[in-house]
Amino acid sequence: MTDLRVRRPADKEPMVLRLAGDHEDRVFPSMRDLLVFAAVLGKAEERRVELGRAHPDGIRVSLFDGQEHRQLIDTLAILEQPDDLEILGDDRLEDRIHIFEEYVNGGLEILGMYLSEKAGMRAEEVIQLVTDLLERRRPKVDIELSTLADDLGF
Repeated sequence: MTDLRVRRPADKEPMVLRLAGDHEDRVFPSMRDLLVFAAVLGKAEERRVELGRAHPDGIRVSLFDGQEHRQLIDTLAILEQPDDLEILGDDRLEDRIHIFEEYVNGGLEILGMYLSEKAGMRAEEVIQLVTDLLERRRPKVDIELSTLADDLGF
């Protein structure tokens, strides 16, 4: 398999560097963490935007292995194409990454709007504002996993 990379939009690079660049004032500890946050935001707001021109330095997909990052990429693909379970095949990883990248781009657009509207706020305050917004919008549903597993026949 080739060295697959997760791309980010070139037109949003100044904001990406502001939020996750290699400096003390960054809001996110890594580019990967920013992209994950942006993808979740993009999905929460149903904002999936074609990538357009990508920044030449993509992030190796292997950096998304572990924790829940790879699961997020897979989940977004399933949610986007629920009738195509083959999207989870090893040969379809590029398709899953493409969907993730588009949600990243959508989420970065939303972040960009917040940052420009709240120009006087520090970036970390804007991120907290968006996080609080997402938290309030999250449905409060208690799911009993054992009951769900029984219902699904597991």
